[in-house]
Amino acid sequence: MESSGDLVLDVRQQGSAIIVRLVGAVGMTEATLLGRQLDELVQQPGAVVVLDIEHLDFICSSGLGALINAQAKARPYEGQVRLARPCPLVMRLLETTRLTNLFDVYASVDEAVAG
Repeated sequence: MESSGDLVLDVRQQGSAIIVRLVGAVGMTEATLLGRQLDELVQQPGAVVVLDIEHLDFICSSGLGALINAQAKARPYEGQVRLARPCPLVMRLLETTRLTNLFDVYASVDEAVAG
C-alpha cells in the first residue's frame, strides 16, 4: 500500500488480474505517483489492471492523463486497464470526457476481472 497526500493505492492480485484500489483524491502530485505505479503494472505481458475507484472522490486532468497513458502503454503488451465501481461524480467526469469510450467500466471488481 502506498500513499501520497490525499491518495492511498492498495495493489493486490486477484486471479490473473491486478487490482489497484484507489482511495481519496488524485491531484497533480498524486497523479505522478499513480502514473509511476500504473506504468510498472501495465508493462507486464497480458496484464489486466483493474482500478477499483469506488472510493475515489476526485481526479484532476493529470490523473486522467495517467489513466490514459497506462491504457496506451498496456496495449503493446496485450494488456488492458479496466475501471470498476466509479462513484457518480467520477462516472459523470468519465462520461463528459468520453473516457467511457476508451475504458471498459464495470459495476463490480469481480465483473471487471471477468471482463
